Amino acid sequence: SVNFVDGVLGPAPTRARIKVKADDASGVTRVLVTYSGGQSQWQSKELTYNAAAQVWAGDIPATAQTRYFVQAVDGAGNVTADDNKGSYYPLLPPLPLAQGASFPSGNVYLPVVTKR
Repeated sequence: SVNFVDGVLGPAPTRARIKVKADDASGVTRVLVTYSGGQSQWQSKELTYNAAAQVWAGDIPATAQTRYFVQAVDGAGNVTADDNKGSYYPLLPPLPLAQGASFPSGNVYLPVVTKR
């Protein structure tokens, strides 16, 4: 089963990062993302497993008009597809960087910690 799908345009608007979380009792052996930039031509790319994050991830060439769906294959050869209920997934824009907190001018007093 496919539990989570996320696609975000990169800082350069020509690439996107796709992440998929999928699981199965027999193990997931392969995850593909199939994408189109709005034309009638579709392309597929195999994602790689990131064991530290426990997601399948990869980059695809993309624009804001790119739509995609994912397919996962389990250890028994069964295939499932997640196409966002027939609407295909859109790519999200990258999140803006958070603004840091600004301190008022002057001194900042911190507690004193001593070691005995």
